Amino acid sequence: MAGIFVPLDNEVRQYSAETQANKQDTSIYQECMMEIRDDLGNTIILKKTPRRIVSLCPSITQTIFDLGAGALMAGVTDYCIHPLEKTRRLPSVGGPARVSKARIMEIAPDLIIASMEENTKDQVLELQRHFPVFVFHITSFNHALQMILRIGEMTGQTDEAIHMTIEIMHGFSGLRLPSCPHPCLYFVWKNPYMVAGHNTFITDMLERSGFSNHLPLSETGYKKIRPGEISGCPDLLLPSEPYPFDEADVEEMEGRFPGSRAHLVDGEIFGWYGSMMLRAPAYLREQYSGILREDGKKGG
Repeated sequence: MAGIFVPLDNEVRQYSAETQANKQDTSIYQECMMEIRDDLGNTIILKKTPRRIVSLCPSITQTIFDLGAGALMAGVTDYCIHPLEKTRRLPSVGGPARVSKARIMEIAPDLIIASMEENTKDQVLELQRHFPVFVFHITSFNHALQMILRIGEMTGQTDEAIHMTIEIMHGFSGLRLPSCPHPCLYFVWKNPYMVAGHNTFITDMLERSGFSNHLPLSETGYKKIRPGEISGCPDLLLPSEPYPFDEADVEEMEGRFPGSRAHLVDGEIFGWYGSMMLRAPAYLREQYSGILREDGKKGG
């Protein structure tokens, strides 16, 4: 997770102010027909439908393809792995934490789509000097649905985006939440340990699947923790990404957090916003039930 820009509230405001002050000369876009505002409040001026898009966020890349706009993609990052048979044919710009400006200059996109959680502020500021850069800042389930609709607008796939959001909402409406949510900590990194706090997409997904974030409500964003700081015995959810936790980590974590149970989970389901959310309800339903069954067996 080193190098990934994870903002606090005041950093969001600073990031927004700096990027708005850094907007490129729009006179070269006189033929443009679309004005949109990103999550930082920046106004982006675009052609009606961009023809060369570079996506710097894996989940956004997948969403663009799943909306049927893959033909507009001109570049992706090394971590844009869905759909693999299509993304592997596109030029990689590195990153997402270390994007190659030289490669992007060669591609010459008419739109770059970035994410505050995936891409560093300095890189976004530099790219803004040359290209339109739309920055998403996704902190909740509803924000993610809005993201899908906005991508649909930008790519000319409005109907497909509406259909996708309706399907996602229908899927999640079928999840039955327990009266007493199961407390957990969701780890995103190791050495140092980092967990997802409140006001994050991950925590919203946890709460929609029967879990509750064990951190105090005041702890927002992503936090470094030490085992001795945690009271009680929450379940420890160890995702497959961004840090690839494995079976060896399960034993280690249960030793470092006595009384807690560690479980490997699919990090893409909990952390990827966009079209990945279509797969989420069935997985979350089974995962919650499975963790309860596993806790019962271990507790016995």
